Amino acid sequence: MTIAASLAFVASLLSGALHLTIPSPTRPIRARAQGLGTPVGAAHSVNCGIDASRIALDGEEQAVLDATNAYRAQYGLQPLHISWTLQRVALWKASDTAMHTYMQHDDGFRSWEQRFADCGYDYAAMGASIGENLAAGMPGGAATLAQWQSSPMHNANLLNPAFSVVGIKRVQAVGPGDPYGWYWAMELASVDGGDPDVSDLSLR
Repeated sequence: MTIAASLAFVASLLSGALHLTIPSPTRPIRARAQGLGTPVGAAHSVNCGIDASRIALDGEEQAVLDATNAYRAQYGLQPLHISWTLQRVALWKASDTAMHTYMQHDDGFRSWEQRFADCGYDYAAMGASIGENLAAGMPGGAATLAQWQSSPMHNANLLNPAFSVVGIKRVQAVGPGDPYGWYWAMELASVDGGDPDVSDLSLR
């Protein structure tokens, strides 16, 4: 059994359902590689405990990143770069859905937008656009990306020209009787969030 869910919270309305708008426009993309300081939206995480040893991309997650960037290149779009802050968001979400066997963007105790902020990405302070693709049922990256590409709403997130940074994680279900087996989260955003070094991430 496979399932996918998609949501985007953006400054300009895109075609399709489940796209919301915020009053302030998206600010220009800020890249740390250009020597810019930490954006005002960077924050410490709360209610976002993760195992920092699992935050790096595994082979299947890297395959999704590479294939997504190749897909975006076909449309003349900028590549997505890994954000360690968004990796935290994705790992927390994938772990929570795997533990509790659900496929909803909102968590059990907060909205999905609040999770971004709690995990250190304060999109509102940065005027950033954010999006989220969820999937379950496939262990492999190619099959999961194909799920997203075949859904108009997921595909809109993959090809959103505003997005420049991403976090991608998959987590295997805890119980042997889980109906999906694997849970995926892709978190997208338009502004570099002032990432900490991987070594700075801890169980919190």
